[in-house]
Amino acid sequence: MFHFDVKFKLFMKKIFALLTLLLCLCAQTAFAKTYKVALANIPPYAFNDENNNANGILVDVTRDAFQRLGHQVTFNFYPWARSIQNVKTGRVDAITPFFHSDERAEYTHFVGKGVLTMELQFFKSVTEDFKVSTLEQAAAYRIAKVSKASMGERFSAYEKAGKLKVDYVPNTLTGLKVMLAGRTDLFASVRTIALYAANSAGFAKAVGPAGKPFDQRQAYLAFSRKTMDQETCDLLVNEIELMRKAGRIDEIIKKYVN
Repeated sequence: MFHFDVKFKLFMKKIFALLTLLLCLCAQTAFAKTYKVALANIPPYAFNDENNNANGILVDVTRDAFQRLGHQVTFNFYPWARSIQNVKTGRVDAITPFFHSDERAEYTHFVGKGVLTMELQFFKSVTEDFKVSTLEQAAAYRIAKVSKASMGERFSAYEKAGKLKVDYVPNTLTGLKVMLAGRTDLFASVRTIALYAANSAGFAKAVGPAGKPFDQRQAYLAFSRKTMDQETCDLLVNEIELMRKAGRIDEIIKKYVN
């Protein structure tokens, strides 16, 4: 009888543990949602691969953060102005990469310190021996810049004041080619974006930084105030910070950038 009681108790403990697990899974499924995220097409942070699937550093970080909370996420590439309008109206739940401003904070939650730090830097042909690390130094040279790309508030102020000689190009690859052809002396870009484009095009050895970064910006995964409550935003950002501490974000970056 004693052995029977022991076995029965062990059996019931296993049944209880199994039921607890099933209840947890059911609860997780019940609260699971699918969120929509708007992206800017800027490799290697976000882009469509050859199978037309969203890929990139910010795509992987965002997907991991949502999935760690039991949620799914879909990604959409829109013209950037439309992406911003969609997050304003709640047609999408989040947007990335997004840079903080007081105006944008009126319709999106900016939580934490951002997902990534983007270093802004001038690039030149490796055959040139000058160095440029500041906007003041850059004023003496001709600069190519992607027309719709933001190089930070200080660059914009210099640009509007006519202190910089800027030629506008449609994309990063064109900017690098224009600079290498000698039509400009410098190309202003986010460091990772420029190096990724040069490597993908096969002329990484021909391009190099002109000096140290002249500025940096924090790229956020920002959340629509129309659809996202503060608690969910905090939970997602907490997951991102846990990923950062565990080295997961560095692992993702290395996947795309050598």
